[in-house]
Amino acid sequence: DKTVNRLIDYAKGKGYSAIYVINVSPHIESASSKLNKVNGENYDKDIQTKCFKFVVEKSTSIYLGWGSKGHPFFKRLVKNNGIIKNLFSKHLNKFEGVINSNKKYPTHPSPRNADGLNEQTNLNKISSDVKEWLK
Repeated sequence: DKTVNRLIDYAKGKGYSAIYVINVSPHIESASSKLNKVNGENYDKDIQTKCFKFVVEKSTSIYLGWGSKGHPFFKRLVKNNGIIKNLFSKHLNKFEGVINSNKKYPTHPSPRNADGLNEQTNLNKISSDVKEWLK
């Protein structure tokens, strides 16, 4: 997957020893236009919660990035899953990313992203943005 390869290259460039990649939406689809047609309830919520809990608690910094299609999934996720919402609230200081120009969501690290993501990218703390999304 090109996005994961890009994240691996970024992590190597920053000198990280490991990365965890977890999708906000459990539905993986190369054509984002198809994501709108996916039923967001057809997945194992317990497994998703365990994955988020592990990653958020074990990581020292967390890059958030999903884009306009993923943002509704995130908002629905934290609305419907109190454990994940509490994890995000408790670990606000860990979140970094590049917020799109409309200040609505963190930019997805896909190769199509004009802002780019490479070892020179300085991610911003986005705690205040995440706090707003949790409301």
